[in-house]
Amino acid sequence: MDPSVNRPQLPSHQELSMIKEYLLLPLVLSVFERDARYVRESPIKTPDPYIKVIHRAMDQASGEWTRLRAEFRRRGIQVTWQKLEPEGLYASYLCRGYSGSMRLLIRLVKSEIEMRLRKYLGEDMTCYRDLNQDVIDRL
Repeated sequence: MDPSVNRPQLPSHQELSMIKEYLLLPLVLSVFERDARYVRESPIKTPDPYIKVIHRAMDQASGEWTRLRAEFRRRGIQVTWQKLEPEGLYASYLCRGYSGSMRLLIRLVKSEIEMRLRKYLGEDMTCYRDLNQDVIDRL
């Protein structure tokens, strides 16, 4: 009997991206919550418009988080452990029976969170896509 028949299939690139997003979205929401609190407590004369923009961004991120969790259930993906350390974000996951782990260095985590903050706040992201494509083209 072929031993590869019962071996779990490796996660696809898309599934790994989904796991990464799953790990980052709660951090994005935490940053938005913290920033809304800072704005509310700051001496700004009219904080409400700023807080409203942050809450709208949080609603978008929360909606994406909900859709992602539903897709995890559909695909049989589960994050079983995660920990944020000063040097990075670590996680273990199951994907259709395959057990794996992911490590994101803290520089990458900060950069990825900032990109998502910009996206949810409505910034035009095309310049960042062009920059990323330029880096990929050089590889």
